[in-house]
Amino acid sequence: LRRYSTTITPAQWRPHIDNLLLRLSKLSHTADTAARKFVIADLIYALLSSGDHKGAFDLLLSNDDIKSTYRAVVLAAWIEDLKLYDQALRQLLKNANPRVPQHFVYLLTGLSLATHDFPVESLMKSLDRLPDRLAGNSLVQRGQLSLAIFRNDKLMALEVLANSPKSGLPLPLKIYFEMARNWTSPKGVTSELLTQFRHQLEVLPAIKSGNPGKNWDERCLLDILFRRLQLSNTAPQNGAVNEQD
Repeated sequence: LRRYSTTITPAQWRPHIDNLLLRLSKLSHTADTAARKFVIADLIYALLSSGDHKGAFDLLLSNDDIKSTYRAVVLAAWIEDLKLYDQALRQLLKNANPRVPQHFVYLLTGLSLATHDFPVESLMKSLDRLPDRLAGNSLVQRGQLSLAIFRNDKLMALEVLANSPKSGLPLPLKIYFEMARNWTSPKGVTSELLTQFRHQLEVLPAIKSGNPGKNWDERCLLDILFRRLQLSNTAPQNGAVNEQD
């Protein structure tokens, strides 16, 4: 199914999904953790591939781990469902510990994907006193760029980009940084650049094609940024008005 996922219809995923649901129902929460995680991961992939985004969201949010909650936040923002985004973001804020570097990245990124009413002041203060080992981390920098674009703060984005790695980045991060760099350009984002970025994104797995890939949340972040680039010359950035209120 994974190999031919782009040619399989949503209905053809149903028997596999039902089988996975049955297997999961037979595994108690005290059962072998590795086995349960494997079934859940396979089920999330199948739900995303079949187009059942709400089902995948519910399963992600029902998990106890922070990464799943973060992925639920990303998925909700990607499908542009603010009610689900608010629900997942609320859970992330409740359970994540900003002193844990990976949790900090999740919070930084999760709070900058769509409009919301949660405060970001403490997060902004944390950015001013980041230790060097985090300030130079590309995932933290990606989160900072996401927040800067959300706030329509080009100066902040330029400062992050000035200290970003010039090489050695994984492809999704490389594309993200290039897109952010063009967002800061005084010339704006041209239709030619949008076409170029669209072609770059096409080489990555995509939920819409029925091929989410293992790191589907990375592609979702790129899609969200691409939408903002498309709007950058015609409307305020999502979240920019809220941040000025």
